[in-house]
Amino acid sequence: MFGFSFADEHILNLVKRSLSNPELQVFICCFKEDNLAEMQSKFRGFSNLELISLEEDLDFNAFNEKVFSAVPSSTGEKP
Repeated sequence: MFGFSFADEHILNLVKRSLSNPELQVFICCFKEDNLAEMQSKFRGFSNLELISLEEDLDFNAFNEKVFSAVPSSTGEKP
């Protein structure tokens, strides 16, 4: 997900409800590194969720250059 703050409880609850589907994998992009702890708190306990954060602001350019183009390692570790 890109562009939502999850301040809207309705959207937050819809996303949490969708995460009860074990077949679903959700990726949430944290715009600022500070947002990472907040998102970890909001989505604690969900194993089918990945939070993406950079040391710099994560705008579309940074996402395309540093995240979207990342090549997965053969060991499964995150780049």
